[in-house]
Amino acid sequence: STLEYHYSLETADDIFGSNKQYVELYESIIGRKPEIWDTIIVFAACVDQHMILKYDSFETEKTVAAMEFMDVNTMMGPVKFSLDNIMIDLEVITVQSQGGRMETILPSRKASSSLVMPIPTWECRALVGAGVDSSMCLDSQLA
Repeated sequence: STLEYHYSLETADDIFGSNKQYVELYESIIGRKPEIWDTIIVFAACVDQHMILKYDSFETEKTVAAMEFMDVNTMMGPVKFSLDNIMIDLEVITVQSQGGRMETILPSRKASSSLVMPIPTWECRALVGAGVDSSMCLDSQLA
């Protein structure tokens, strides 16, 4: 699955210190790890906070103007805006369920694990296809 955020990301954050510290704080308050939607709300508030602090103002025109010069680190990764105020530089990640846990597998510099290919071996495919007892195959090898 592709996502813009996962709690296992190792990113620096200008407000929380790091994604790990954000996750720990979130868990201590809410009692569970943050999901993508929880984090998008916090992320948006953090971006707003940076824009307001940049110009020390709540005025819309000033905070929108601040977007052009924004270059901050967030729990979701670095954030920049184009001249058209479109968010750029936020990287999509790929995650995979491994042993009941979601692991980040791409991009490799953010990976918490490697891609696991749960494809059955040819021997197990042959056994299953022939209707032969496949008990010698691992569950992860069976289609």
